Amino acid sequence: MSLAKNISHMLGGPDILKARINGDADLEAAVTTGFPTAAVRALAERTRSSLSFLQDVTGLDKNTFRRRERSKSRLRAEESDRLARVARIAALATEAMGADDGVAWLHEPNRSLGDRIPMEMLHTEIGARQVEDVLMRIQHGVYS
Repeated sequence: MSLAKNISHMLGGPDILKARINGDADLEAAVTTGFPTAAVRALAERTRSSLSFLQDVTGLDKNTFRRRERSKSRLRAEESDRLARVARIAALATEAMGADDGVAWLHEPNRSLGDRIPMEMLHTEIGARQVEDVLMRIQHGVYS
């Protein structure tokens, strides 16, 4: 399965996203349109994270989120992009280690990351890139 499809799965798939994500262009279009608020809940569930934690990591204001959820409105493109960043890292972790081990890895301190917890580094693109680098090394058998 392609990374874009795995990201889509992490966000709830076509039923929640109301779009089929087959590649990067589809994912970019969905981000630009804005994800439904249900995608945040789906990602929280699939990453075994609390909704509050995921809102903090992605910079989603909790009151604004509740208001959008009640009115069935979508996230803004910037918010969707930050959510896609977390989904991308989660998808990479599950590709590299399998669903259960990959999700568990996201929540455990990692020596390669200075004993930081990968999920807590996803506030920024720089942090996400560091986590992604470790995941790529794991996937390719380079454990240093």
